[in-house]
Amino acid sequence: MTSFLPALLVWAVFPGVLAAQDPVGEGTLHVWSQRSGGGVYVSPGERVGAARIRAWSWDVTSNAATPDVAFGFHNEYDCAQGTFRRLQRVRLNDGQVVERVDVAEPHRSPTLMEVESDLLPEFCAGKIGSLVTVPSLEAARSLARNPRH
Repeated sequence: MTSFLPALLVWAVFPGVLAAQDPVGEGTLHVWSQRSGGGVYVSPGERVGAARIRAWSWDVTSNAATPDVAFGFHNEYDCAQGTFRRLQRVRLNDGQVVERVDVAEPHRSPTLMEVESDLLPEFCAGKIGSLVTVPSLEAARSLARNPRH
């Protein structure tokens, strides 16, 4: 019963998030970049207005020195303004949500800010769908643990 309570609280605070927007749910992700022990993956995106798209981006890390960690960022890309804003941040350890927060300020990591800035025109031009895909976040995590050569 106690393991049910956190999911219920998340659902109460973020209605709809555990449905289609649930970052730990199954769903195709596009491979934005890969590196030894990790990579950056993005969801296909969901149009929420004439010029706005919401999507998840994931920074996945898994190696001998670092536990299986994934940071998810739910962003809204404004194609008319050429900007994006962070809506929510999620941290997973070994596939389990350990932190989920609404984010008023963008994450200040220069690498992730660069990634999001690079993703903006790709989403707005509809090019994300042309990237290589993995079937789920679990598959992305597995790929980080066992990269292909």
